[in-house]
Amino acid sequence: MSYEAERRRMGRRPMRVVELGLDSGTEIFTDAQVPSGVAMLGIVQDIDLAPTRLQPGKGIGERGTVTVRLRDFGVASGGTYLGRLIAENPYYLDRTMTIRLGYVAPTGYDAGDFSARLYYIDSIDGPDHKGIVTIKAKDALKRLHAPGAVMPKVTKGKLVGSLTDSYTGLVDVGGKPP
Repeated sequence: MSYEAERRRMGRRPMRVVELGLDSGTEIFTDAQVPSGVAMLGIVQDIDLAPTRLQPGKGIGERGTVTVRLRDFGVASGGTYLGRLIAENPYYLDRTMTIRLGYVAPTGYDAGDFSARLYYIDSIDGPDHKGIVTIKAKDALKRLHAPGAVMPKVTKGKLVGSLTDSYTGLVDVGGKPP
């Protein structure tokens, strides 16, 4: 069933899903009871979504952010699940985090039936003394404000050849390389 159909159905069960795209693979977590046969962990404590706010005439405005809190747990071989996951993925900065919002259909979980929001991981903190790991992420507009985001340098080159809708080669613009 689609997201819209489930949204209107009586007795629906809301479900929020967090997908982390890490070097070790995609990790999937939820705040609901995990449907049978689905590879995800029900350890989402809280999801705090702050939408993008545009400010006309004042630039881009505020970027959309999300804060996810996950409840860590011990593993039989020692340590904790999230502690190990963080240690295995030290380069998490700017990796993807997808938040899926929807409802569990009677036929089970299908990610395509959920609305999805894409974010980029900004920080991971924890686990704290209560076993909570906090992940903060920002939307794609974050990349426009990054310190390394720069526009290409302006050149004095001019197009000296003609372009056609079928030409796929290089065109000389008559400028000197920087």
